[in-house]
Amino acid sequence: MRAVLVDDDVKVYGEPGDEMISLATLKKGDTFELGRVKKVKKQVWVEATLDSGQVVYLPGDTKIFVIKKVQLLKDGVDSHAEADAESAVLKTYTKNTVLTANGIEKDDGKGWVRVVDDSGVQGYIRGDARIKVYQ
Repeated sequence: MRAVLVDDDVKVYGEPGDEMISLATLKKGDTFELGRVKKVKKQVWVEATLDSGQVVYLPGDTKIFVIKKVQLLKDGVDSHAEADAESAVLKTYTKNTVLTANGIEKDDGKGWVRVVDDSGVQGYIRGDARIKVYQ
């Protein structure tokens, strides 16, 4: 399953264990395919395959967001240009619209979900918008 990094920066390793030299540093917003979870010396590690095909390991406490399709459960959900209610409204969606949720942001303690619609419009909807995972 696809995921996106929520943490600002995370070092990744070729083998599970932080005593190794890190191979790279992932940045907030980088995407990857999740793999197996391993436990080494009481530490949890998550295998990830980068877009380049390279397999790396992330520390188990890394903050990620699993990318998934979601369906809106009400009419009039605004997609904003930024994770801020004062930012421009890009589009207003109707009930049952299916979007791809690919991240989260916080603004003044309020959550926002980063979404992309089928036409490629990317924006932010309020975290309290009524949505469900689309099957």
